[in-house]
Amino acid sequence: MYYPGLRQFYMEVLFLNAQGGVLERTNVTLQTGYTWGDMENAAASSFNTQLTTPPQTTAMAFYYNGKTQSGKDGGMGTSFWSDPVSGVNR
Repeated sequence: MYYPGLRQFYMEVLFLNAQGGVLERTNVTLQTGYTWGDMENAAASSFNTQLTTPPQTTAMAFYYNGKTQSGKDGGMGTSFWSDPVSGVNR
């Protein structure tokens, strides 16, 4: 995933049972305050985590949301998100 000027990113993993029910939601990462620019280093675009799956887990899905910074031309930042439980994405 690459969004220039990433300001905020939050992700949860959802552990699901065989019927698609959510057994557990676990925060994977919350990162804020990144800025990218001509004279700055690129913000980290990856992370590592270790999680223990609950018993009866047969699948997993990811919920995430984030926002980019405003453009240099005065444009608005972009918000993005996905919520697999509701089925709504943007």
